[in-house]
Amino acid sequence: MNDKQITGFTNGITRARAKLERLIQEMDDHCGVSPDGVMWGHVANIQNVNAKLDDILSFLQISVKDALAEV
Repeated sequence: MNDKQITGFTNGITRARAKLERLIQEMDDHCGVSPDGVMWGHVANIQNVNAKLDDILSFLQISVKDALAEV
């Protein structure tokens, strides 16, 4: 592997990590939706986010236990 490949890979990881950190901030803020303001459109949006995250995890061959599976 050459230096350009390593740099490209590590830069990609840095960019992905920044996006993940921002996503976590948004989730911690409940995507800016107050409990009293939740509508079915918000439910659909977060389901779409979860589906896209599932696609990413599948692509990377990562399995994650469903946080609500035992609830």
